[in-house]
Amino acid sequence: MLCVQEAISYSDGASAVSSAIPAFSKKGDLLIADEAVSEPILTGLNLSRSTVLFFRHNDMDHLRSILQSIANDDKRLKRDTSQQRRFIVAEGLYRNTGDICPLPDILALKEEFFYRLILDESVSFGALGRTGRGVTEHFGVRVSDVEVLLLAMDTALASVGGVCIGSREIVDHQRLSGAGYCFSASAPPFLSAAACQALKIIEDNPALLEVLHANTGYLHKSIVEKVDGLRLRCSTPTPIMTLTLSTPLPLESLDDEAAKIIDIANYCVAHGVGIVASKFSMLNSTSGMKYRPSLTLCVSTKLTSAQMDHVVATLVAASKI
Repeated sequence: MLCVQEAISYSDGASAVSSAIPAFSKKGDLLIADEAVSEPILTGLNLSRSTVLFFRHNDMDHLRSILQSIANDDKRLKRDTSQQRRFIVAEGLYRNTGDICPLPDILALKEEFFYRLILDESVSFGALGRTGRGVTEHFGVRVSDVEVLLLAMDTALASVGGVCIGSREIVDHQRLSGAGYCFSASAPPFLSAAACQALKIIEDNPALLEVLHANTGYLHKSIVEKVDGLRLRCSTPTPIMTLTLSTPLPLESLDDEAAKIIDIANYCVAHGVGIVASKFSMLNSTSGMKYRPSLTLCVSTKLTSAQMDHVVATLVAASKI
């Protein structure tokens, strides 16, 4: 489907990315990651023991300034850059924020400063692009421009496991260096068969993506227009929608804000709307970016307009409690 040379399968989606990163980046190497990356990526960054720097979420000017600063230091210190492996790490569609990475800009920067890219498409594959091929198709770029590309089978493919795809060299290296591949049992064959069948359904029914995108746009527009007490974190419609309070409480009152978010989630669940609440908040010391307690909705092709209207009406009522 993605026209790459090879793929390697892991028995767990989270262990795929947390194994692939330390397989390629070791102590003494350099990883520059978006500050909003998900927990499996953070685990991989820590396991690599590499030097890790974070750039502000989707801020390409900040990423450029970091890359330029490193390049200036290389020149000043006369460092041999060929002795250090360097990677930019990003997600196609961010789990924590629900927005899309600016992939063409990242590719341009990695080429300009001679980095490689590790891209996690666990959420974007099967959700973005005309035929569901992910953020690469969404932006019309070649998959081969991404050195290490990871997918999860527990999202659009409705199974369990993870996959890393790319060149033959990228895949073969993980057969001995990917901890989650070497030191874990293989996934049961029926899980891979289920993922293959889901992939065939996506390929044979491109109209499914049209339905998903239409549902995404409808629900996003309805929430923006009708739900006053909550606001969407991302202004662009995507199948993952993260909501925070329209009027955030002061930082010293984050516990009260978290309690409010949980009350809203409990109300929604009691009225037939499945929604995930995250009471955790984070103040990123690198950039000062704040991640507030939030609610997360996921859009699917099976939602009817009546069901989405019920979701919106429930959110309107819940935000007033």
